[in-house]
Amino acid sequence: METGTLIIGGGLCGLTVARTLAAVRADFRLIDARARLGGRILGLPALSDPRGGIPSLDAGPAWVWPGQERVAALVDDLGLTLFEQYQTGNTVFEDHDGQIRRDIAMALNPGSLRVEGGLARLIAALAAALPGDRISTEWAATAIERTGERYRVSVRTPQGDAAIDAESVVVALPPRLAADQIDLSGVVTDRDRALLRSIPTWMAGHAKALITYETPFWREAGLSGDAISRRGPLVQIHDASPADGRSGAIFGFVGLSADQRDRFGDDAVKDAIVGQLASLFGAPAAEPGAVHLMDWAREDHTATEADRDPPPGHPDYGFPSALQSLAEAGLIFSGTELAPDNGGLIEGALAAAEAAARQVTKGQPVRLGPSQVNAASQG
Repeated sequence: METGTLIIGGGLCGLTVARTLAAVRADFRLIDARARLGGRILGLPALSDPRGGIPSLDAGPAWVWPGQERVAALVDDLGLTLFEQYQTGNTVFEDHDGQIRRDIAMALNPGSLRVEGGLARLIAALAAALPGDRISTEWAATAIERTGERYRVSVRTPQGDAAIDAESVVVALPPRLAADQIDLSGVVTDRDRALLRSIPTWMAGHAKALITYETPFWREAGLSGDAISRRGPLVQIHDASPADGRSGAIFGFVGLSADQRDRFGDDAVKDAIVGQLASLFGAPAAEPGAVHLMDWAREDHTATEADRDPPPGHPDYGFPSALQSLAEAGLIFSGTELAPDNGGLIEGALAAAEAAARQVTKGQPVRLGPSQVNAASQG
């Protein structure tokens, strides 16, 4: 099997590179080890209530921020809509001893925006604009070698092992994941591989809880759904209800480490979360429609063993100069952790895709709208 550019990874970065190449009619294939596209962007429609009030809950990233022009432009290009994160009302604060205040008039994330229907709609729209015969899920890259002027990528598929020859390869995966799961010994030095392994995967060691309710009842009590807890298990909590507010949803970041979550077990953690929400927001919180715990540290295609202990702050991401010679030779490591700006964020994934596509196309202009992408992919 041959292609011009092989993209390894079907998250936001990889799909955006594919969209860009489709727009200029460049030959490409995209593979992803998962059975789905999206990477760390994951919508959970299974949590919708019977009335269909929650199209999709964001189990991964959820927010877009003012000034993130790439995301705003992509949302507009794909015909999607941004709406303001609900933050009307007071924030709840819980101290270490469980003492609770509900009179704090402040918003935790002023200006934050969400995609109406969930970020999974962004992934679905990107995928729908690409030729389906160039995308393969459950195809895992296992090795990359240099063969003359081309690269040969060994792939494990549901039908057996295969090989793809490509002029260039975009590895749109978290750097640690690429270094751990792909044999790179034929294309990178031990030093470069160690460099890739040293870059923490953003949010990979964390868990996110999503809890649904028939209505966003906390709003009637003058609460925004924002909460900060020094006690846990959730340490930061926000309203995750849909834009129209017909149904209610809360999401929160779990303050327990990956080892603690494994030790306590999901059922115990969920029970503790529901009990905590009842204390924070009142008795109605004790009767959720559904509780989901998305533990990204257990996702083999997201986290490595090193990611189970996440860094204390936001790493200083960027594209290491040591990898530039590889990129110039057609082996391009990409993804939000290697973004030239906004590293770790959705905007960073798009920035990284922009840089990778520029490397593949040698700077050829590629900024096109969805109608042109559709035309190119069908031509």
